[in-house]
Amino acid sequence: MRPRLPTCPLKALCGLVLLLTPLAGAQPANTPHAGGAPSPPTPVPPQPQTIEPISWEALSRLLGGPSLLSVHLNEATPQQVVQALSEQSPLPFSLYGADWSRATKITADFEQQPFWLVVRQLEQQGGFLAGFDIWRPGVALRLVGPRPWIPLGQQGPFDFTFRSAELAPQDPGTGRDKAESQLRLVFRMLIDPKVRFLDGTFYLRLTEALDDQGHSLMPDTPEDNFSSSGHQTNQSMQFLDLSLKPHPAMSKRLKRVAGELRTLVVTRQETWEIGNPLQVTNQAKVMERGKSRDRFLLEQTRQQGDDYVVDLTLAHPQAEAPPFYRTADGREFFLGCEDFGPVRLLDVMGRDLANWVFDTDYLGGQAVTLATVKCVFHRDAHDPAPAGAPAKLLITVPTEWRELVVPFEFHDLALP
Repeated sequence: MRPRLPTCPLKALCGLVLLLTPLAGAQPANTPHAGGAPSPPTPVPPQPQTIEPISWEALSRLLGGPSLLSVHLNEATPQQVVQALSEQSPLPFSLYGADWSRATKITADFEQQPFWLVVRQLEQQGGFLAGFDIWRPGVALRLVGPRPWIPLGQQGPFDFTFRSAELAPQDPGTGRDKAESQLRLVFRMLIDPKVRFLDGTFYLRLTEALDDQGHSLMPDTPEDNFSSSGHQTNQSMQFLDLSLKPHPAMSKRLKRVAGELRTLVVTRQETWEIGNPLQVTNQAKVMERGKSRDRFLLEQTRQQGDDYVVDLTLAHPQAEAPPFYRTADGREFFLGCEDFGPVRLLDVMGRDLANWVFDTDYLGGQAVTLATVKCVFHRDAHDPAPAGAPAKLLITVPTEWRELVVPFEFHDLALP
């Protein structure tokens, strides 16, 4: 079955392009022209490189173990909670919206506990929800008030938490009867902050979906019925929207839903560091990504109002065939030029100036050979004032990746 890449919130980040097979009836090699002379030989397509799998245990050893937090609070305000988390976390924390003066004060005592386990416990006690704001890096806390504990389907480096279930009409584009509905389940997936993956490589396969009366709710296409969304500066939080097939006699409880998620995790990366970036123009660097040698050209870093803009050109050598890769289960991917990140702009104190977003153009229409990328660093009233002009630009590029398989399972969920 031909896999589908999940929908990405910003298409510029979805650089892994599914490889399509040639159309049937394509012109064979060395077919004579009308005049009798043979045509030039058809180029032999490159063989895909197999992406090796990796277990979580092996990945954890490679990353130096899981991310741990020690948090000791006594009647702490939300601002003190954010400060305590940000001091230890690779992800900055911030408060988003609402009047936080009415928030519950928090007392907590955690010593070297898993990152998201600590955050989830603080969420429950403080009545807030960890999410992200498109213009802010890291984790944004939003006040939501008291709420029940969210069911957890997998604890460890990938925590799947159940968010909601709803019946919705079928997508009109499917060609199915409009009266037919689908059961949508929304999950929040929390990932250890040390883990990075190639954007657009989530692939989910369901193995079982049963209500408490034993009715199967499995969709017609278990491998092709979900979408994902996340944030380019915080890969540690993703949302999965999964579709099941309602049964006419479906009950109000989901007895069990299980499956596995596959993704390509980064096992090696290289960071290009540029000092005083406002003074640097047309500086180039060649980086090896998998079996590709790509050229990164920093054209300029410029100030635009209160924002900063970084202009890059990324090129794959024209003389080489675009690199593509095959997973163990046969899915094949191109690696696009713009598969890189994060990009960070720091002040003299080593603090991130602001969040960044991509704006990408493909030259010649080929995402795998040439692209221009504009990274916009936007600041707003919530961000602290930077200490002077940008002092350092960091561009991180994945150079090696493996396929990670993550099982998940939920029991006894309420249905609409």
